[in-house]
Amino acid sequence: ARRWAAEALRLDRRLPAILQVDTGMSRMGMEPWEVDGFLADPAMAAWIDLRLLISHLACADEPDHPANEEQAARFRAMAERFPDLPRALDNSGGAFLARGHFDLVRAGIALYGGAPRVGANPMRPVVSLETAIAQLRTVPAGAGVGYGMTFHAARPTRIAAIPVGYADGWPRALSNRGAAWIAGHRAPIIGRVSMDSITIDVTDVPDQHLYPGAPVELLGPHQTIDDPPLRTRLCRHGGDGSERKPFLMKIAILGSGVIGVTSAWYLRQAGHEVVVIDRRSGPALETSFGNAGEISPGYASPWAAPGIPMKALRWLAMKHAPLILRPRADMAMLKWLVAMLGNCNARDYAINKSRMVRLAEFSRDCLIELRALTGISYDERMQGTLQLFREESQLAGIAKDVAVLKADGVPFEVLDKAGCIAAEPGLAASHAPIAGGLRLPHDETGDCFKFTNALAEMARAAGVEFMTNTTIARIVEEGGRIVRGETDHGPVVADAYLGAMGSFSPHLVKPLGLKVPIYPVKGYSLTVPIVNEPLAPVSTLLDESYKVAITRLGDRIRIGGMAEISRFSTDLPQARRDTLEHSAGSLFTGAGDFAAGGIWTARLPSKPADPPGRG
Repeated sequence: ARRWAAEALRLDRRLPAILQVDTGMSRMGMEPWEVDGFLADPAMAAWIDLRLLISHLACADEPDHPANEEQAARFRAMAERFPDLPRALDNSGGAFLARGHFDLVRAGIALYGGAPRVGANPMRPVVSLETAIAQLRTVPAGAGVGYGMTFHAARPTRIAAIPVGYADGWPRALSNRGAAWIAGHRAPIIGRVSMDSITIDVTDVPDQHLYPGAPVELLGPHQTIDDPPLRTRLCRHGGDGSERKPFLMKIAILGSGVIGVTSAWYLRQAGHEVVVIDRRSGPALETSFGNAGEISPGYASPWAAPGIPMKALRWLAMKHAPLILRPRADMAMLKWLVAMLGNCNARDYAINKSRMVRLAEFSRDCLIELRALTGISYDERMQGTLQLFREESQLAGIAKDVAVLKADGVPFEVLDKAGCIAAEPGLAASHAPIAGGLRLPHDETGDCFKFTNALAEMARAAGVEFMTNTTIARIVEEGGRIVRGETDHGPVVADAYLGAMGSFSPHLVKPLGLKVPIYPVKGYSLTVPIVNEPLAPVSTLLDESYKVAITRLGDRIRIGGMAEISRFSTDLPQARRDTLEHSAGSLFTGAGDFAAGGIWTARLPSKPADPPGRG
C-alpha cells in the first residue's frame, strides 16, 4: 500500500486500488493490525482511491465446513470499517453457499464448467480441446512404446500418435493412465507423455474413424476437466489463480476394517475424495471386530521363528494347542506352509522381527498423534504389556527378542514372579506357575471395533462416502490400468484403488496378474464381563505357553489367540473356547464370568514371514 501511495504521489494523482484482507486463508491480504495502520495513515486516504474490498474463502467447496461462516463473520467485521466500498468474498464455491453473497462474486473454476463444490457439478462443461491423428501404425505383441518403453503391448496393437505433449500443458502424470476419445471410443494413453506428442491405443476404434487428420478429443463431451484422472492433473487451480482445495484424486477403498477406515481418514485429510466399499452392513465386522485388543509394538514378532517346526509337532499333540493344523487339499495352503518353514531360521527371524517392530512402533506413534488430534475414544489404556512365562525355559530363551528391543530402542523390563504380580495384581490369586515376564511399559490396549467405528464416523463427517452391503465382484483392467471396480450395485470408477480386504484380497487381484502371499489363519477370541475388579487384568498379558493375549477393555476381558490353519473355515469348536478359558481362568481366577462370554473367530490375513506387504 505504501509503494502504491508513493507511486500516486510521484504521478501527482490518486490511483485506484482493490483492498484485499486476510480472513483466515493465511495466504494474501492485510491482517487486522495492518488495516489499523492503513486507516491511521492520512497518506493512504489522500493518494489511494479504494474501489473494492475483497477476501478469499478457503473451504467454500465444502458447504458445511465451519471456516466458511468464520471467514464471513470476519469479513463483515472488516467491511464495517469501509462502509462505502463494494464487497466481494465469494469465489465459485462460495456462490453456492446458503447465505447472502455481499455485492460481487468472483467466479473462478466455475467459468470453465469445473465443479465448484463437493458433490454433483451444477455447471455445464464449456472447455473443449481437440487435436488430430498425426500417424498410425501397428506394433506386435511385446513391443515397447515411447521413452523408457514404459508400456509393452500385450497383443498386436494399433497405435496413433497425436501432436500434443507436456509443452502444450498436457500433464506428464497422465502417462499410461489418461485417455483420448475418437468418435465416442476411448483410446488409452500408452507410454509416456512426451514434449510434443502422445501415443494412444486405437486398436478398439473402428477403422473408418482412423486416418491421418482424424479428430481426437482430449477435452469435450466424453471427458471433462472434472473426470478422473483429469480432475487430479488439470484442475489444481481455479480460473482466478486460486488454489483449488477440492479433491486431488478419487480413491476407492475396498474393505472397511481398521486398515481401510484408517486409510480413508488419512487420505481424506490429505484432500482426496474417498469412497469405502464393504459387503458387510458396517465397518469392522470381520477381522477387526473381536481381536485381542493389544497395541504392543515390541512384541510384534513372526510366527516363523527358529524352533517353531519342532514346537509345532509338540503342539499338535497338546490339548490346548496354540497352533492347529487342519489339512485340506489346497495347494495355496501347502505353498504357504512351505514358505513359512523356509523363514524359520535365526537370520530371517531377526530381519522380520526388526522390520515388524519398527513398523509397529511407527504405527503406535501415529495412533498417539491421531488420538491427540481427534480425541477418539475406544476403551484405550496406556499401562504396558506383560509377556508372562510359565516355564523357566521360556524365560531363558528371550535373549534374541531382548537384543531386537535394545537395537530398536524399545524400553523393556525383565521381571521375576513378584515383579509380574506388581504389574498385574490379579495374578496374586493364580495357582498357575509363573517363572517371570518381559514387560514393555509403553504399550497400550484398546477395542479395535470401537476405534474403527469411531474413526469411520469422523471420516464420514469429513466427507468420506461409505458403500455398505455392497459386494465387490471384480476389478476391471484395460490397457494396463484399472478402469473400474464392479459391484452388485453397479460400477465404481476412481483414480486409484486400495485393497484392504484381508484374506480375500488375493482372490480379487489374482485376475490382474498379482500374486499376494496371504493365507487365512484362523484366530479366536472370547469376551467376558468382569465380575471381580481386583482380580481382573489392568492391561494386556501375553500367555507365552498358549500364545494367548488377555486384555482389559473397559468392563470386559478380551481373550484372544491361537492360530488355526484351516482355509476359510468359520466354525467355532468347543475345544478353542476351552483353551481360551483355561489360559485366562488359570491366571486371573475368578475375574470374569466365562459362561456369559461370547466367542468369535476371524480369518486373519497372514504372510509366511509376517511383515506386512504394500504396493
